[in-house]
Amino acid sequence: MKQLLTIKFKTMIETRLYLKALEIVNCYHEQVRKEALEVKVTQGFKVVRDYRDLRLVEPDDTVICVFKHLSSKFTITREYKVLRTDDYRFIIENDNGVKKWMHKTNGHFKLL
Repeated sequence: MKQLLTIKFKTMIETRLYLKALEIVNCYHEQVRKEALEVKVTQGFKVVRDYRDLRLVEPDDTVICVFKHLSSKFTITREYKVLRTDDYRFIIENDNGVKKWMHKTNGHFKLL
């Protein structure tokens, strides 16, 4: 009966190669973070947009839909005009023409 030997090799990489790999991983994470900040697709190009704090929304400002529920009557990446605001909410008109109150803490919209 033959016995199988398992040989384990421990390899070390040079510090220079480790730092280069770490830089690549960090760049990748930064890219993913920027894309998570919401990306607007315009004519096939991705343009990263910086959004203002939604708590600062005022009438006649524009918000963009960045997330929606399946039954929602809003369209992702579409911009909506703010009609009215109060301390905690704002009103916008959905795709069916119905005015809806949205909370300023709502993660579905971002202020342009």
